[in-house]
Amino acid sequence: MSGKLKGEFGIPDPSSRLSEILDTIRSGANVVMKATSVTNNRVTGGVRFQMIRSDFQDLLSLGSASFVTEKGSQLNWLRWLLIEGDNVIINEYRFVGGPSPYSRTGLGIMRKFNGAFWRVPPEFAGTIKNNWITRAIDKASSEINKALTDLAKDSL
Repeated sequence: MSGKLKGEFGIPDPSSRLSEILDTIRSGANVVMKATSVTNNRVTGGVRFQMIRSDFQDLLSLGSASFVTEKGSQLNWLRWLLIEGDNVIINEYRFVGGPSPYSRTGLGIMRKFNGAFWRVPPEFAGTIKNNWITRAIDKASSEINKALTDLAKDSL
């Protein structure tokens, strides 16, 4: 919504796009309980949390995941962030920061340069197994597991 990616991606109305993506993740959240049983003073069972598809198609198919530029190019910005890693996205262009009347954000534009290329900046580049969503889920999973373990200990 701000910073380096705002200028380089030039996403129109980023806050409503991010809200739709986060709402989709939230609405897809589901908890499935496995049956519990007690055998020899041992409790077995489980909990499975479901949120989004592992290939991210439920998010990538959202209207917010891409947009069409004024020149008619499809800009699949969410796909770039989630799964393209450091692949080159645009050949013969690079981002030039600074004010421009032709910029969607006023923060810079893509300019043609022979031999140049543009890709998602490395600090934001994600892969199917390691991106901003998987890292957030991994962090939450650890916290959820700890809370469930603590709850189980308190219940016994």
